[in-house]
Amino acid sequence: MKRENPRCFSIVGLPCSGKTSFGRLLSSAKEWDLIDLDEEISRREGCSVQEYISRAGLTAFREKETALLREILDTIYNKGTKPMNSDLQASCSENNGSKPIVISTGGGIVLSPENRELLKSKTTVIYLCRPLEDIQEDISDEELEKRPILRSYSLDELYDERHSLYEEVADILISDPFGPFGLEKLEKY
Repeated sequence: MKRENPRCFSIVGLPCSGKTSFGRLLSSAKEWDLIDLDEEISRREGCSVQEYISRAGLTAFREKETALLREILDTIYNKGTKPMNSDLQASCSENNGSKPIVISTGGGIVLSPENRELLKSKTTVIYLCRPLEDIQEDISDEELEKRPILRSYSLDELYDERHSLYEEVADILISDPFGPFGLEKLEKY
């Protein structure tokens, strides 16, 4: 499938796999723009993602996540119909394809067939496929508090549910994003 913009990257993976941290590392190292979906939803809603999910429910959050992904990608390709935050607008459209854009997604973004199609057709997808043991070692009590999904499901359950979906959309697999070879897989971009 031909992508409209091979220089638009998205990062997928389990909760706490390092998507936001790797997105920041990648955007800093390469001087690329970064859009974090969870941070943008928090900014728009005026509360944390966990507060929004507690207030509106997981279904409403997933709908908002899909709408935001669609809005960002439509804006990147100049098809946007509604005004965006000026910082986000600058990252998406004023860039004019001069440098790549990285979209850090939430762990459940692949649950929606629409999101999988958007990611596959419009971005180069990086799957952070870290070993479960490594992710579990990194999860603090504070992280558990910030991740409502991890209070209801184990990482093993989420892996069983999502791994094949991450692989379905993935173009690049990185098992050690913070090791010496994490960024090397992206040198050609």
